[in-house]
Amino acid sequence: MSKTRRGRTLPTFTLPVMVSGIPEIVRLLRDKIDPGPGRKPPPVEWEGTNEIVNGSRGFRPRLPLDVDALDAADQLFATAAYWAEMAGIDVTRVGRTWRYPPTHPEAPGAIRGIRSGDLDPVYLIIDQLMNEIESPHWQEPAGMHGNLTGILSHLSKRWPIVSAMLADRQRRNLR
Repeated sequence: MSKTRRGRTLPTFTLPVMVSGIPEIVRLLRDKIDPGPGRKPPPVEWEGTNEIVNGSRGFRPRLPLDVDALDAADQLFATAAYWAEMAGIDVTRVGRTWRYPPTHPEAPGAIRGIRSGDLDPVYLIIDQLMNEIESPHWQEPAGMHGNLTGILSHLSKRWPIVSAMLADRQRRNLR
């Protein structure tokens, strides 16, 4: 167990549990944006004509959007992609991702998030990273475990199900 600044105890998870849980957490956070096919969207209250949508659709209510969940999903994916790259995995051809421009001063071409809701790049990078972690020659990059623990602990404060999902994975000894 690790202590937070306020004395609250947070579980400590193994690196394989944290990394293998990333696709599920990203999907959970992105589901807070769009319920997806076959799922009922959250209730929407029509407030009147002040809810104007630009374009040809005219007036309609807007679905609730949890921008924090979108940002959190993108940040978690970008962090996983960073650590995969630090582990020697080529993340340049993983599919549709949102990247920094090549002229960015600090992270040219680095992955920033998911593009168009396509989770395939998340699964591809995590599968490759898990293969590396499970290989006999694995050398954990310095700071990886602490960085992922910090991000996932932060997400767990806002969305407690994140910690519950990881605890369940660790209890069941999934990867």
